[in-house]
Amino acid sequence: MDKIDVNEIDFSKLNKLDVESSENTVYLDDKDEKIYKIFLSKDLDLSKKKEENLEALNDIRRDINIVIPENKIMSNSVLIGTIERYIKGEDLRDINHRFSNIYDKVLFCLDMSKTLEEIHKENIVVSDINPGNVRIGEDKKAYYIDILNAGINGSSPLATSKILLNYIRNVKLDTKNVTKELDRITMMMLIFETLFNKEFYYITYYEYMSRAEKIKTLMDLVSYYEVIRTNQKNIDMPYLHEIISDCDVKKYKKEMR
Repeated sequence: MDKIDVNEIDFSKLNKLDVESSENTVYLDDKDEKIYKIFLSKDLDLSKKKEENLEALNDIRRDINIVIPENKIMSNSVLIGTIERYIKGEDLRDINHRFSNIYDKVLFCLDMSKTLEEIHKENIVVSDINPGNVRIGEDKKAYYIDILNAGINGSSPLATSKILLNYIRNVKLDTKNVTKELDRITMMMLIFETLFNKEFYYITYYEYMSRAEKIKTLMDLVSYYEVIRTNQKNIDMPYLHEIISDCDVKKYKKEMR
């Protein structure tokens, strides 16, 4: 992985993006379709851990839909940012702009789930699963775009999503011990938030069941909604694609017409 000195970058030729991030200042190079991320934190220990994660990410498979930084941005031999490929499309928070049919949204969520399983097979715990870290590509596939803060090969994650933190607080778990199981719970909560367009804990049981009467996928998932909503511990949460299949969703979509 090449190192680039920050002084060699002409930021006046890049477009600063208005993104909701507490981690990075983000720039887009339209011409070369690259994203430049400059870390907001000046913590040297955190920078060192991110550099260790970068090295570990070099060993994972390249056929998974995750965006791995291609270059290091350095300042006085310290990692202060990264350069990575740009995924054209929208953030997950803009899913309503891309898909109007509820079942098209579910199909996308299935792709998110399948990709998460592939990430887990590489011994990576994402931890920071949130709408801003998932891109809807032009090919309608799900891409995880901010994997640098993950827990890799048993290391502790460097960031935890608001969604997961809310769950951890409610069930009183150790925030330092983020597991693949908690990733699956976070993913399921994110899926519910995506389908209802609101934070998970604001989705009432009455609202859920009212929509589930019309949307069969939600009825298939009601037991998983309930175990999270009631703050149960030690949930055996499967991946979404282990509960429902693409064929199920396509059948429901056809019946809806």
